[in-house]
This record gives sequence, structure tokens and C-alpha cells, in this order.
Amino acid sequence: MAVAPPYLAFSSPNALRHAFNALAAQPGWDALASAPTVVVHSGRRLRVAAHPAASDVHQVVLEAECYSRSGLLTWSSQLRTGVPDEVLLLFARSLATLPDINPPYTGDDIPGHEALLAAGWTPYSEALDPDDQTEGLASPDGMADVARSVSPAGWAGGHFWRLSAGVPGQMWTASLSRDAPTSLVTALVRTMASPTPAIRERAHLHRPVPDLVPYLTVSPAPPPASRMLAATAQGSRPALGPTLQANPMPVAASQPPVSRIH
Repeated sequence: MAVAPPYLAFSSPNALRHAFNALAAQPGWDALASAPTVVVHSGRRLRVAAHPAASDVHQVVLEAECYSRSGLLTWSSQLRTGVPDEVLLLFARSLATLPDINPPYTGDDIPGHEALLAAGWTPYSEALDPDDQTEGLASPDGMADVARSVSPAGWAGGHFWRLSAGVPGQMWTASLSRDAPTSLVTALVRTMASPTPAIRERAHLHRPVPDLVPYLTVSPAPPPASRMLAATAQGSRPALGPTLQANPMPVAASQPPVSRIH
């Protein structure tokens, strides 16, 4: 089924496994023997951990950390329960293709915000107190939000970028620290403006968040070939893209076995 808006489609049961396994199969990523759901990229000093057992809406399902050569944490990100398949896969694809030089964003706005404005999102600012000030954009239906903290310490965990959607008590969130790579933040922000419906199995519709039923438009999904042509016409990649695929690419014989979620 085709579900719109896509940010309210939430995640399907196998999305986390597909995203993590596809990333783990990429060259340069190695599994930790002591933690089968953790992969590291020593060249980029990146560590990515999946938490497939997470069930509560506030639990982290996928997180990434980057360290300096001296071992200090330079940036981090967390995706929590319910993050849509499209965001999970885009996150994994962005990590797999991070350029060697990818500095943090230094502008006074949100990277990629032009796509949100073009899609009718509305800028806002709020200050609950001097230490909790936020600027962001809200979706036309009021169900999604992309924000940045303008407070010195940021939100919990020092995160300064946040994407979220849903209803109170049943929302998914993705957050990143101030120094997260510009390309990663921009890609996540832009995907929130995508008008392309999410494709879900009928059995999975509304199951995670029944209260969202009134806010969704559900229609029969077009055949795969039609989705491919539509993505090409819009100048975008198909849902999984050529870099990461749902079925992980084979690993060269010279590499150690990759970590996979079963």
C-alpha cells in the first residue's frame, strides 16, 4: 500500500535489519565479535550499533558515533523506535557514503531547509526557558517537525538537530549532535519534504500507532516498475538506492564475516 505523508508511515518489522545488514556489508565496515549488532569503520572512526530488541517508543534502535584520533567523541546520532523505513535506509546509505572531509554545518539555519519551505513547511521559534530555545519548521499538517536547538548545551545528550513525527506519546525521533556531518543532516532533513508515498504491507499499516489513522492517505501501491520510473522522473533514487540494497551485497573473501541481524 502507498502511505502519505511518508513521515507518518512509521517503520515496518524488517526495516532496521535491512538497513543495518546493508551497511555492515559495505567495504570497510567490520563487526565486533563481542557485539554482533555493532559495526565499526576504523578508517572513519565510526561506530554504528543496532538495537533490534527495542520496543518502547522512546528507545534507540540505531545509533552512530564518531571519534577523533585521540579517542574523543566528535559527533553522535540516535534514531528511535518508529523511525520510517525510508529514514533508516537513508541514514545507513549516508553513513556508507560519507566523504572523507565532511565538516559540520556552521550556518544559522537548518541545512536542507529550502526543501521544507518549498513543500509548505512553516518556520517557528520557541523558548521554554533561557536554556531551552528551539527554531524549526513544522509540516503543513502539523504532524512533523524539523528543529535545531539554539541553546548552548542543546537537548539531552548534546544533540542539536532533531526530526520527529507522530502524535503526543507516539512519536518517532531522530537526533544528531551539533558537529554531525553536513551531508548527513541535510539528507535527513530533505527526506522529510519528500512527497513520494511510503510503501508498506497492508498488515503493517497503522499497527504501531493506531491514532494516526485519521491523518493518513492510503491507496494501492503502484507496481515496482512505476515506482522506479517515478523516482527517475523526480531526479531521485529509488527507495533503497543503488548504494544500499535490502539484500546485502556479498563480501569479498578477504574480509571477515560481517555482523547481521537475523
